[in-house]
Amino acid sequence: MGRIHLFELEDQSWFPSQLRSLITDLLQYQLTAFNVYQPAIPKIQEVMQKTNCNQIIDLGSGSSGSVLQIQEMLESEKKLVFQSPRVRGAAIAFHLLSPFPTGSCQKNTTRCCRQGGTYRDI
Repeated sequence: MGRIHLFELEDQSWFPSQLRSLITDLLQYQLTAFNVYQPAIPKIQEVMQKTNCNQIIDLGSGSSGSVLQIQEMLESEKKLVFQSPRVRGAAIAFHLLSPFPTGSCQKNTTRCCRQGGTYRDI
């Protein structure tokens, strides 16, 4: 069987931005309303603990609402104890990269960046 090349319509530069925004906001709502990432939190904590890293890079997750939820879940657990003095006691920083930032993405990243994260268009 040959390779099937699939793509997301909303990731195409020609796709209408209002429709892209609607789709990413809907996905963000579904991800946060159903706590989709909750089961991954222990594994994320384990990896962060083993690597002694308090930073996460988000590559193009759309409206970035799930990033805020993940950040809140990680910080509410209070199980991360970093050994390095460089990161001990520091907040978890998310670095968000997005090719098509939506209005809600920019609003969410403003909240995220207040806690030590960064945002860049790619």
